[in-house]
Amino acid sequence: MTDLRQLPSVHELLAQCSDLVALEGHERVVRALRAVLEDARRRAREGGAIPDAAHILAQTRQQLVAQAEQIA
Repeated sequence: MTDLRQLPSVHELLAQCSDLVALEGHERVVRALRAVLEDARRRAREGGAIPDAAHILAQTRQQLVAQAEQIA
């Protein structure tokens, strides 16, 4: 069984992406981080690997870029 406690918290991730928060805003970044973390939890429950913080942050940035492109 996968230990989901290995996933970093939103608070820990926010501390590593202050540039993204300054650009996108705290609320948008938190929402994106939560969505990425929920997807990581689901994948881990299905037998996938637990991603590290760098991977989660990269996915969060991609998600925010994709959202901005949909708006534009």
